[in-house]
Amino acid sequence: DVDFRVESNGNANMLFVDGGNNRVGIGTSSPTNVFSTIVSVDADFIGVFKNNEETDGRNFGLNINAGSTSADIALNVVDHDGSNTLLRVFGNGATTIGGPATFNSTIAATSATFTTADNNPQLTLISTDADASVGPVLKLYRNSASPADNDSVGRLLFTGEDDAGNEATY
Repeated sequence: DVDFRVESNGNANMLFVDGGNNRVGIGTSSPTNVFSTIVSVDADFIGVFKNNEETDGRNFGLNINAGSTSADIALNVVDHDGSNTLLRVFGNGATTIGGPATFNSTIAATSATFTTADNNPQLTLISTDADASVGPVLKLYRNSASPADNDSVGRLLFTGEDDAGNEATY
């Protein structure tokens, strides 16, 4: 097995192929994965993938083939020191934003579907519509393969704030 290295003006390991371990590094002579990029770049991205195809419906970005179950992680985005998960996409398509079990984001969408296996609150709907119509609108649908007599279909909690900003349950 042979290692291969390409130097640049500012980096002795601009490209490094570790032949003994079947790894490639950019900016490192010790790649820790099959492909590792370790660089220090101030106020810029370390990589850009750009497709210049201008035909609508023919311009694709990045394709990641990884995982097939909730135990697999297809995409993981963390902060600069790896202490906070910013985005994680699991092999079954489940996605978390802001942490392993938290969705800390504002979504501007017309509708969304959330599937969960626990009994914690999963969704907060906020309507900013100022007209005299109804809002927000919520549809509950329980899809159980083995329903039992007297099963609860769902539970609604109605909360709001008073003029001092205190939350109250009605």
